Amino acid sequence: MRVLAVVESFADRLRRVRLVAGFKQETLATATGLSKSYISRLEGGYIVNPSGPRIQRIAATLGVSLSYLLTGADMPGMSVMREARPAYEIARELEAVLREAPIMVEVLAQPVSAGAGAPEVESIPFWPKPGERNHHFKAVEVVGECMEPRIMRGHFVIVDLTAEPHHGDVVVAQNHDEYLVKVLETHNGDLYLVAVQGREPVKVTEHTRLIGVVKGAHYVP
Repeated sequence: MRVLAVVESFADRLRRVRLVAGFKQETLATATGLSKSYISRLEGGYIVNPSGPRIQRIAATLGVSLSYLLTGADMPGMSVMREARPAYEIARELEAVLREAPIMVEVLAQPVSAGAGAPEVESIPFWPKPGERNHHFKAVEVVGECMEPRIMRGHFVIVDLTAEPHHGDVVVAQNHDEYLVKVLETHNGDLYLVAVQGREPVKVTEHTRLIGVVKGAHYVP
């Protein structure tokens, strides 16, 4: 049995969030008052212990929580652009996240988007939000590309099977015999599963089962 001990690095997560938010290294540096070389060294993994205030500025500019940028935790709805919060609130949340031990999430053998197969990884560590530690989580491998760059091929998404899906959430769903990871959207009273890459939306019907809400995505090297 192989248990995953290493998840997506801070450097990889920073680069992915920056790209999703539409920033170049130069524009992020300008917006945060930092140098481009500092941003480049962060994304290259050359700075092991970046200072809290600087990373706080980067997180606020990119619209994500400090805890998510540092640890990959606290990722509601996979939404990257989020309202900036007071520094004391972010610091308190980060302290709570780091104090808690991760839960080990079982990896399902069925990848989402298409195909089938059994992944080599059998469990992934994940830090749930406060109040969600008693929820039922599963992890599943992504094999399609329709959600890039928000979710990349090869990522393992953490799915909260307890959470109720809402408009704007990234969800895992079963449509007929196919397993999908898409954004859940409401249009004219109907529900649709929508891809980032502009593919044809999938209407939610009696043949569609919403399995759970995606709370995180991890890269397995």
